[in-house]
Amino acid sequence: MEKLRVVVVAQSRRLARVWHTDFTDPIEMRRLRARVMAAAALLGLVSTLGGAVAARPATGSFWAVPAAIVTYLLCLIGWTRRGARAGDTEFLLMILVSHVFGMVSVLVGIGRGQVSVTALSLVSVALMGGVFCGRRSDVVVQALFGSAMIALSGVLGAGGPHWPQEVSTGAFDLIAVSAVVRLLRDMAVAAVERAKHGEVTDPLTGLANRRGLEQQGARSWSTRARERAPLAVLVIDVDHFKRVNDSQGHAAGDEILRRLADLIAANMRHEDDVTVRLGGEEFFVLCAVTPGEAVHIAERLREQVEAELAPVTISIGVHEMLPGADDPLPDSLWTAVDVADRALYVAKNGGRNRVVLALPA
Repeated sequence: MEKLRVVVVAQSRRLARVWHTDFTDPIEMRRLRARVMAAAALLGLVSTLGGAVAARPATGSFWAVPAAIVTYLLCLIGWTRRGARAGDTEFLLMILVSHVFGMVSVLVGIGRGQVSVTALSLVSVALMGGVFCGRRSDVVVQALFGSAMIALSGVLGAGGPHWPQEVSTGAFDLIAVSAVVRLLRDMAVAAVERAKHGEVTDPLTGLANRRGLEQQGARSWSTRARERAPLAVLVIDVDHFKRVNDSQGHAAGDEILRRLADLIAANMRHEDDVTVRLGGEEFFVLCAVTPGEAVHIAERLREQVEAELAPVTISIGVHEMLPGADDPLPDSLWTAVDVADRALYVAKNGGRNRVVLALPA
């Protein structure tokens, strides 16, 4: 009994991980849509089997049942094995095939004159297309294709007096569902991205904050470690910033911080470089360099600030190191910050408005 309870808890946690997917992460979305499509193929197989039981040889359509079952099995295997690695075009083809066999299942299992049932079946496929298609154009394509399948089912299975109206209504519903679902999905993704951006961004300067440093800095660190290339850490502090606030006011102080942030960002040259406001008037830079280049970058920034923000000056502590692939993150990153911060302390004690390179251990 205890073993059963452990298994149930483990499976529950696994399902929780599956359904708590980050919609902004394309890799996680591909994995989730592969699972959803595999489940949909399995349900389609069950539906077709039910149709096989209900179908009668006298209808002339019983021959299609074995073919549909075999195709569903092939789709199930293909979606399970390829789904997580499938690109947007491959996934669109999966959706189009699902539209075809959704129509076939209804015609084979239920028979003539069931256009409304076909439309309902294809709307469920359109729901998956609206949520999981990578491109908006793919959503349009699958919606139009599904509408064509509804029209075809009306032609092939016409038996009721109102099938033209059912076709038009079903096609409209499918297109509307696809559009609304995609709109809601895009709104949800945008809201999540705004929330994530706010978590890692300093609202005053637009630079990354301390949490953003851990996320972006870890990526930069790992990239340079793979390339066996050096990184430089610059810790920057505005000299006598309290005097600026006291003499000019906090609004003027905030403006200086924003202009300084722009200057720092403008001096970064690589897309993996990270600029951060650590807090108050202290900034941080993690940048890719060639050996011995870090001090020149810091000195150029110091001179630019002195020229453009006078009488404001800055002091900079610099630490240049070679990151390792096995370095524990973010601990190694914060250790590098501490080393550069000690160099900044030396610059402050040495008279400010200067650059100090941390000596190797």
